Amino acid sequence: MIRLVRRAKLFVFLCRYRHELFDKAFQTELAEVYRDSPKGQPPVPPAQLALALILQAHTGVSDDEVIEACVMGRRWQLVLDCLDTDRAPFSKGALSVSAPG
Repeated sequence: MIRLVRRAKLFVFLCRYRHELFDKAFQTELAEVYRDSPKGQPPVPPAQLALALILQAHTGVSDDEVIEACVMGRRWQLVLDCLDTDRAPFSKGALSVSAPG
């Protein structure tokens, strides 16, 4: 699959190195930032949201387009480790809450 997207260098880089960039210890540290709450949806892996935000900034798409890309875009699915999903791995609300600013 990676050879099919080789011209999209950032996608290939993130796919290959996401586990090193967001190792288990770093993911735990990121997850501790958010308080566990019995309300709402189960937490989304912080690395998945961070990768989505990186791709969003790189491609210049809106929050709505990120959600669409997670379902329709094979490159996005490859990076976010959600190949062949028929549903986005997180909601627009989760993405908006994660965004800086």
